[in-house]
Amino acid sequence: MDGAIASVIVAATGVVGTLLSPVLAQRSMARVARTTAEAEQLGRREEREENVRISAFQEKRQVYAELNSLARVARNAMKDSVRYYHKKGEVTEGDMSLVTSARLAYQECYDNAQMILPDHILPLASRLNGSLAKGFHLIKSLATQGTPTPEEIRDHCEGPILQMVTEMRTAMRKDLGVSS
Repeated sequence: MDGAIASVIVAATGVVGTLLSPVLAQRSMARVARTTAEAEQLGRREEREENVRISAFQEKRQVYAELNSLARVARNAMKDSVRYYHKKGEVTEGDMSLVTSARLAYQECYDNAQMILPDHILPLASRLNGSLAKGFHLIKSLATQGTPTPEEIRDHCEGPILQMVTEMRTAMRKDLGVSS
């Protein structure tokens, strides 16, 4: 009888195993499919995050380059107006127009950049903005009142403005990982 019971148990186990194997296989395949879908979703999320990071870096690099370039253009326009003053004895309307255009271009860029500049760059850009504004007002005063002296304006362009342009450029390059 022991042999008969054992045969029945073995047969029942075989039948249960045969019946359960498709169910177990299906559950295993569902688990593999779920794991694969989760891995693909994670990969897509990481790719989106990387694209956002790259886009933000490119935008920051573009703003940095534009700020640096327009600050230099404004500084050069001021220096040129002083040089022309020495030649002509006055700041002409054309000279003033060039200085104003350069100043406004920088100001517009600075206004837009304030929203994305990091906290350690924003104060530098703000001080440069103030220094450029002072230079602009000095030239405007020279054009309308004949004061201050052109040398004072030149010294402002070669001193505070140049110092701020250089300091801001160095900080922006470091932020971008271009220099140490």
